[in-house]
Amino acid sequence: MVYGLEGRWHTVECLQKRGLPAPSWPAELKNPAPCGTNLTLGLVWEYAGKKEEIRTCPANVADLGLVPFLNLYGAWESGFLWTSGGIAQQPAIYVHAMNLIAAEIQKIEREKYQENRKGKPEAPRVPKRIMRKLR
Repeated sequence: MVYGLEGRWHTVECLQKRGLPAPSWPAELKNPAPCGTNLTLGLVWEYAGKKEEIRTCPANVADLGLVPFLNLYGAWESGFLWTSGGIAQQPAIYVHAMNLIAAEIQKIEREKYQENRKGKPEAPRVPKRIMRKLR
């Protein structure tokens, strides 16, 4: 979900920068085709309860073929499944796609964590002999 877009893929700023006439905007706002436009004002992208600012149209972020799966991932994270029943009753491609998306999100979070730790001193470690005395 991108705050303020209500299902639109582009912003008015994007359409203005691309030089599109105003009468074509209603149809163009809903077109998920990537445009490559960088925005002056950032958008807050919320996904699985996490917020991140992006400075491009949402259409440039997601691959069109993945959009249906990305729309389902938020429900998956909240514990809602695609079809009724348990995990065993779900289509294999659905479960596989959700696991791939989760793995990619974990990879990105791990990279961000490593990037944030660069240059920071490690926490002092307590020697084992002192730990034994504290027990």
